[in-house]
Amino acid sequence: MTYHQWISVVIVFLGLGITGLKSLDLGPDVVRGTCLISFGSALHACMYVLSEKVMNNEKEVISAQKYCAVYGSFACFGFFIWQLFYTRLHFNDLIFEPMQAAGTSIGYAIMILLVISFMSAIHSATFFHSVKYLPGGATSAGVLKALQAVLVFAATSLSFCVDSSPEMCYTYDKMLSLCIVLTGVILFGRATNEVNSRIDKTHEPNKGYKRVKSISKEVELEATRDYHQV
Repeated sequence: MTYHQWISVVIVFLGLGITGLKSLDLGPDVVRGTCLISFGSALHACMYVLSEKVMNNEKEVISAQKYCAVYGSFACFGFFIWQLFYTRLHFNDLIFEPMQAAGTSIGYAIMILLVISFMSAIHSATFFHSVKYLPGGATSAGVLKALQAVLVFAATSLSFCVDSSPEMCYTYDKMLSLCIVLTGVILFGRATNEVNSRIDKTHEPNKGYKRVKSISKEVELEATRDYHQV
């Protein structure tokens, strides 16, 4: 990454951190929560980078669709094991009784689960496609993830801002966070475009077949067949 890209990432990080400043006065558990969030974020970021490495392996290039299917299958299997050995034993306490208290029918709950599944499928497909094909790979996907996080502030404010849930309402801190993160995302995009422009100029004499070759092994094989046919 270039110097300008690093600055953009730091701006995005600081923008996200603004929303947590008020929570410092809530008690000692904030420090513990911050450590857990940092550890979880590091694991999440590691998954970004490893996913990019696996999909763009030099020996075997894996499509984003295939990787998404395998990744999702393992995740579903893990959830299934948890539900089988834990949720099933506490179904009444954790699910059925809260549903009755909220007045939620079984049919409505199933509909909600189906909608969540559909949205999760779209999210996963677009995420792994971004990691594989977006300029900047995992880093670009992480920056866009930050933009998604601050845009959720506006969405939750419109949907869930009520007197009983004031934490869901839009605040000055959230607006400032959105502006800073958006600035960082724009700067990162410009810096990444500059890097790609320099790479294109460096490989300009080798355009055509050799330039396609650098994109991916799959495209390379297709270009080779077309080249020999000509």
